[in-house]
Parts: sequence; C-alpha cells; structure tokens
Amino acid sequence: MPQARCTHSLPNRPDSVSRARTWLRAILAAHGHEDTLDPALLIMSELATNAVMHATQSATIEILCELDTDILTLGVIDHDIRQPVILEVTPDDERGRGLILIASISAEWGCHPHDNGKLVFARLKLEPSYPLPDIAAPCISA
Repeated sequence: MPQARCTHSLPNRPDSVSRARTWLRAILAAHGHEDTLDPALLIMSELATNAVMHATQSATIEILCELDTDILTLGVIDHDIRQPVILEVTPDDERGRGLILIASISAEWGCHPHDNGKLVFARLKLEPSYPLPDIAAPCISA
C-alpha cells in the first residue's frame, strides 16, 4: 500500500498535459521530492501526451501519483483498450519517442487493463535520503 496516493481527472485535450505537470510538481513539492521533478515531469508529460494523442475516444484522463518509501509511481488512465507500443523511429522522425524516453529513465514501466481502458504507468526509484513526512501532505487538485 503506497504511503500517499493522489489522482486527478482532466479533460482529454492538449492543454491537460501542462495541467498534469503543474499538478505533479505541486504534489512532489508538498512531499519534499523536488529532486525528482525533472524525470517525473518528463514521464508525466509523455504519459499524458500519449493519452491525449492516442486515446481519442476517451473524454477524460485520470492522472495518478503514488509515493512509497523508495518508489514513485506515475500513471495515466484512459478509456481506450489499445495498448501502447514502442515504435521504431528514425533520426528524422519528429514523434514516436515517448515510450522510449519513459523506458530509458524509469525503473519500470507497463500497462494494465483498467475500467474499459488502461493504466499506463512508470516507476522511479526515490533516494532513501528523501523520506515522506510523518503526516502526509494533502493531494493537490489543479
């Protein structure tokens, strides 16, 4: 069971990607994990972008952040059953590297079925020197 689990529903549209980053930045700051911001924000941005671009039948997406003692799990839930696919890209391709980036910087990533759709997630290892506070900070809605 994670020590903190926060979720937030957003409309499935392009401006929700920046809203997802803003929401995640506030949660990580509230829990004292500013040092994890860069990789976490990149992962959230890629996950949300993929949902917006590919889960076009999903009116909303749900973003999630779970903090445990040494693992940060980030995810996006959409209502499209199609699974994500890592693409083979060439240097000239302008898109298609999101999952490659996620796989390269996360400790683990994957996809699970979820309520007529899927949860695509990635996990980052947290440094043991950044424990959660004794009293968990509230989840923040953006």
